[in-house]
Amino acid sequence: MRKNDWRSFVRCSIPERNGGFTLLEMIVVVAILSVISAIALPSINSWRQNLQLNSATRDIYSNLQKAKLEAIKTRTYCTATFDANGYVIYLDADKDLVQDAGEQVISSVSLSDYENVSFDTSKGGGDGLDFSGTDNGIAFSVTGLPRNSVGALGLGTIFLKQDNRDKTAEISITRAGSIQIK
Repeated sequence: MRKNDWRSFVRCSIPERNGGFTLLEMIVVVAILSVISAIALPSINSWRQNLQLNSATRDIYSNLQKAKLEAIKTRTYCTATFDANGYVIYLDADKDLVQDAGEQVISSVSLSDYENVSFDTSKGGGDGLDFSGTDNGIAFSVTGLPRNSVGALGLGTIFLKQDNRDKTAEISITRAGSIQIK
């Protein structure tokens, strides 16, 4: 082996480092992660709030579709009755849109299950509901068509809002029985 072998020169002149990070490198990484999380946190929070309103809207839509199908399947009225706290869907044997003892509950939902979501009381009759007649709900007949408490074709709209934002949603039921999210 020659004395001027460049490999031995390189090995001797560069000190070996132990694997690991210096304190300065760790501080830089923590600072970068802090900046990224500060930028991302507001959009994640907004996304979560939108998810709550969208979930409540889709759940009402799905439960109304279920009520319509249940009315056809069981050949009896299936009613969705709303109040300030939420709604109940039940088989309405006497077709009066009032839940009586012994009527089978299909679904009962409280809006408190959805963070910061409530009925939009600035719309409808001051309760976030706008159904034909004076009803606080709507029934589906054995044909799947919506009915009100006097047996006429019913229609209506349910208005939802996020309590801490201006975001709103609507679920509409047409006289033909179509249920739509607006």
